[in-house]
Amino acid sequence: NHVNGNIAFIGEKAHLKNDTIKIDNQLISKDISYKVILINKPLGIICSCKDTHGRKTVLDLLPNVLERFVPIGRVDKDSRGALLVSNNGLLCLKLSHPKYKHEKSYEVWISGSPSNKSISRWRNVLHVNEQLIKPAIVDI
Repeated sequence: NHVNGNIAFIGEKAHLKNDTIKIDNQLISKDISYKVILINKPLGIICSCKDTHGRKTVLDLLPNVLERFVPIGRVDKDSRGALLVSNNGLLCLKLSHPKYKHEKSYEVWISGSPSNKSISRWRNVLHVNEQLIKPAIVDI
């Protein structure tokens, strides 16, 4: 790996527009316009690019100048939380497609105490909206 023809070292800083950067002997393009944005999705907003029912989507939270962004993953409409959106399709695919087997972690607050039966259901294979959900590790 090289910066301006010199061997790069850990912690070295380089500027994509001003420096010549090579990784594995391949020149990194100076014209990268990909962006990733972290959004705190509020309640009532859906994680979709469009909605046929007129509901507000996470993309409605972005300025109009940001085109072709898509959500990476999902946060339920009735939940709020951190969500990434990007205009980099390959990144979106690699972070969200099940074939890449990324482990997901959720922290939730509920009212009341879940029954042992409810907890057991989450720890086993579960059907939600006709889809198979893998067992979860549940810590109380």
